[in-house]
Amino acid sequence: MTDPTGWQLIEDYQNGVVSDKDFASLQDLLREDPEARQTLRRSMTMDSALCDWAEAELLAPECSD
Repeated sequence: MTDPTGWQLIEDYQNGVVSDKDFASLQDLLREDPEARQTLRRSMTMDSALCDWAEAELLAPECSD
C-alpha cells in the first residue's frame, strides 16, 4: 500500500490512538481497498509475532555457564 494516510490510520489503530473519525475512515478504506486489508493483516501479524518473541525472550531463563 502506498497511501501514507492509510498507513497512518493503520499505525494509529495499532497503537490505540485512532480517533473515532479516523477509525471510520479506516473502516471505509478497508472496505474499499483489498491492498489496505492485506497491509493491515500483515502489520498485525508482524506486531503479534514481535510481541510473542519479546515475551519469550523476557521469560526465557538466563543461560549460566
